[in-house]
Amino acid sequence: NFEINSSMESLVNSSSRSIDELSLTITSPVNNAAFTPDNKGETVIRFAGQLSGRAHDPRPEFALHVFTNKDVTGALLSKILEVNQESGILSFDERHRMNSPQGLYYFTVEQDGDVVHAGKFTIGKLKK
Repeated sequence: NFEINSSMESLVNSSSRSIDELSLTITSPVNNAAFTPDNKGETVIRFAGQLSGRAHDPRPEFALHVFTNKDVTGALLSKILEVNQESGILSFDERHRMNSPQGLYYFTVEQDGDVVHAGKFTIGKLKK
């Protein structure tokens, strides 16, 4: 469950991409973040980020997709991120409860079908 997926690893390791003069910084989860399920087997994952660059009207729309390391074609979670603007800063900050087995997970943030950020995290501990 913790084996890396080479195609997703190349996305994660590629440099961040800018979108229409905007730069996206993901603040959570950081790459290789490790989450521990609660006693019900559920894990709360926080997805947060900020956009910097020129002001945008309308606000850009981003889609979040979470995948297992074994199936990167069928997302476990797919949703539109709610982008807020406060003091001229565009950001999103959402928490998602996942009832997923221990293992390695990848996520992408996309705009208009293009991956603008890719990251990974684990749920549970890697057994040695």
